[in-house]
Amino acid sequence: MLFEGNVIAAVCEKLEEEGYYIEQRLNTTQQGFDIIALKENGDMKIKLIVEAKGATSSRKSSERYGQPFDRAQVRIHVAEALYKVAEALSIKNSRYQIYTAIALPKNKDHLDHVKKIQTALDTLGIAVFFVDDMGRVEVSSPWAV
Repeated sequence: MLFEGNVIAAVCEKLEEEGYYIEQRLNTTQQGFDIIALKENGDMKIKLIVEAKGATSSRKSSERYGQPFDRAQVRIHVAEALYKVAEALSIKNSRYQIYTAIALPKNKDHLDHVKKIQTALDTLGIAVFFVDDMGRVEVSSPWAV
């Protein structure tokens, strides 16, 4: 069962393999964008902002700790991630080209909910990183990661 921190770690590792520098990597108790990664691609400077969600609660005191989120909770998490990256898309920054992504566990409920909004994600230019239980990352992106 992937905690949010596991998803963040796997995505950061993948981004570093792709030549990104991780400027910010939050833990589950911190507020803000979970991952901010930077990359220079010729004359273009890219800032990638990623919002991540896990498959279960990472708080040991939570009733959901160690138990998978149900389908309704997953839907809410996908919606919250979409809202957070919409905030990032609204950032005005002349130094960087802003790209956004959401990072989610690769399981049936997350895949189903993303499939329902895939056209909107593509239209808005939002990538999706799916992380499986082994920490492998699959990327669905309308732009080259």
